[in-house]
Amino acid sequence: MIRSLELTNYRGFEHYKLSDLARVNLLVGKNNSGKTSILEAVYLLGSRDNPDALFEIAKQRGEMIEVSENDYGSRKTIIDYSGFFYGRDIREGTKLSIRSITDVGNNALEAEIAVAEPREGGRGGAYADGSPLTLSLQFKGPDDARATQSTKRSIPLEVEADTTLYNDISNFLAARRVPRVDAPVAFITQESLSDLTMRRLWDAIVLEGREREIVDAMRIIEPRLSSIAFLSGQRPHHSSRSSAGILLGFEKEQRRYPLGGHGEGMRRLLALALSLATARNGILLIDEVDTGLHYSVLGDVWLLIVKAAKDFNMQVFLTTHSLDCVRALGWLCEAYPELTPEVSLQKIERALDEAVAFSADQIQIAVEQGIEVR
Repeated sequence: MIRSLELTNYRGFEHYKLSDLARVNLLVGKNNSGKTSILEAVYLLGSRDNPDALFEIAKQRGEMIEVSENDYGSRKTIIDYSGFFYGRDIREGTKLSIRSITDVGNNALEAEIAVAEPREGGRGGAYADGSPLTLSLQFKGPDDARATQSTKRSIPLEVEADTTLYNDISNFLAARRVPRVDAPVAFITQESLSDLTMRRLWDAIVLEGREREIVDAMRIIEPRLSSIAFLSGQRPHHSSRSSAGILLGFEKEQRRYPLGGHGEGMRRLLALALSLATARNGILLIDEVDTGLHYSVLGDVWLLIVKAAKDFNMQVFLTTHSLDCVRALGWLCEAYPELTPEVSLQKIERALDEAVAFSADQIQIAVEQGIEVR
C-alpha cells in the first residue's frame, strides 16, 4: 500500500505531500483544491510509464481534442500537455515527479521535457522521433528491473507560441509497438464508467461465478433486486455512458427492466460494485464517490467499500464535497470499530505544503462536535 505520496511540479501543486495514508482514504477540500489531480497522480504512478494513462486523463479533462488538418475534412487528435506541469511551464528541462513510499519500497514516475536524441538517417529527419522535443516518462520502482537501466518512454512534441505543448497522437499510437497492459489501478470518474468497461468487468465477474456479490451490493438501493444481465447483442462503445443493454430483474417479476429507468444512483452503484469486485490486490480511485447516491444509503456504501478493500487487499482513494458523505464515514467508524484502522481522511489545502490527515478517531470527534473538515 501507498503510505505517503509526494508531488512536485504536478498540475496545481509546486510541491505537496500526503502522509499517514490508510487502506481507504477520503480526500476533501474546496473546489479547485486539487483532489482530482491527486487521484490522477496515483493513476499515473500505478500505470508506470504507459503513455495511455496520460491520454486517458487528458481526454477526461478536455485536453485531448480533434482539429481540422486541411480543407478536405482530414482531422487529427492532439493533446495539450502543458496542464500537467505546475504553472504550465513548458520549457526544455521542465520536470514533474510523482513519488510514493509503499510497504515494499519507493516508487517514482518522472516526466521531463527534453531534446530528442538525434539519429542519423532516422525517419522524420535528424531526430529519432521526428521532433526536436519530447515528453519523456520514466518509472523507477523496487520491483522494476528497468529502474537501473534508465529506460524512458518518449512522446514527440510540438510547441506553439511558447504556450502550448502538444502532439498529434494519431501517428504515435499507430507506430507504437508497446501493447496496452491493464494497470493495477482503476479509476471511476464523476461520469462513472463507460458501457464497454462495465461489460468487461461484468465478464470477469461471470467467469468467476460471482454475480451474486454484485446483486447483493446493488440491493443497498433496491432491496427487491434479484438479477443483473448484459445483452450480448448490444454493441458497446468505449466512451459511451449509455445504460442500454443492461437489464435488472426483480423478485416476483418475470420481466427484466433497463438499468437506465432506475436512476443515476443505480448506475453509479453498479460501477462501484463491479470495480470493487475486480480490483483485488490493486488500487481503486473514485472521484466524487457520492455522485447520484442519496444520503440515506451512504453508510451502507462506505461499509461496502471498506470491507471490500480489506477483504480483497486493495487500496482506495476517494473524493467528496458532501458533508453527508463525511458524516456517513463517521458513522462507519463508530458502528464498526474493527474497520477504523483501515480509514483516513485527508484535507487538501493548496496554501499548505502537506495535507491534513485525520484518523478514524479524529473523524468521529469532528462529526460528533460538528467540526468542519471539508
